[in-house]
Amino acid sequence: MRNSHILGFKECVALPQVLHSFAVNLEFDCAGRNIADYRARMTVRSACLARRELDSLDFDMLNQFGGANNVNIMLKVDKGDIFNKEVLKKIYDMTQAMDRINGVNHDQIASIGHRTTRYLTVLGGTIATPPVMRRPPKSEEEVEEIKKICYNSDAIYGQLVALNGQAALIKVNFIEGRLDYRRIFDEINRTVIEPFENDQHTIWVAGEPRLYGWIYHYANEVFTVFILATLFCWVLLYLYFQDWRGALRPTITGVTSALWGMGTQAMMGSPWTLWPW
Repeated sequence: MRNSHILGFKECVALPQVLHSFAVNLEFDCAGRNIADYRARMTVRSACLARRELDSLDFDMLNQFGGANNVNIMLKVDKGDIFNKEVLKKIYDMTQAMDRINGVNHDQIASIGHRTTRYLTVLGGTIATPPVMRRPPKSEEEVEEIKKICYNSDAIYGQLVALNGQAALIKVNFIEGRLDYRRIFDEINRTVIEPFENDQHTIWVAGEPRLYGWIYHYANEVFTVFILATLFCWVLLYLYFQDWRGALRPTITGVTSALWGMGTQAMMGSPWTLWPW
């Protein structure tokens, strides 16, 4: 009888270890396919792609038409408008800085300071589509020409330039497989916001990569709060049970249940997905 109790104890200790080894190798489901098949970095968006037709189509068309990993940067002036040499040079330099960010799709940048933003004109009897700004303007005549182009183009006026002329927008798309949220967040702060923002010019940044960048930025603080909250719960449970076993039991059972659940799912060969169907 004594040996049977010892054997049962060993089995109880060994089984969670086996399930843990399977749990750490649990694969995520990405639109019905395994992430490992792509040999790409795991992203939050890829993990959430399930068996929905629209999401699957979006995943397949990323390289041709771009995805949802967009960052929008707005530069706003407090007085006057953006059509002066200083502000237009700043827009041009900010656009070039965004073009150098890691993982950016160089052909999917929309800004009056980028080569992909063009306008229609007639030159020598032929229709041409030159860029709005090949370089920062050097004279007031060039500034007026850029202003005229922006106000006469429906693809720019109200889209990349505000209706009142006080703000300009820079739209950037990132390649799915090269996303590094922490690096993108740091590079935007260092090369786009800090060098160009001042008392007269305000810069706002929005977009999914920026959102996850804030999450990574505050990850250490969240982890610290989580640890302190866990310790606080242990203290409260100890004061209630007057015993450390009662205080630690919820944490131990929770961790064990998670290992058992994910390990069993991995042993069954079923990838983990956020969707129930």
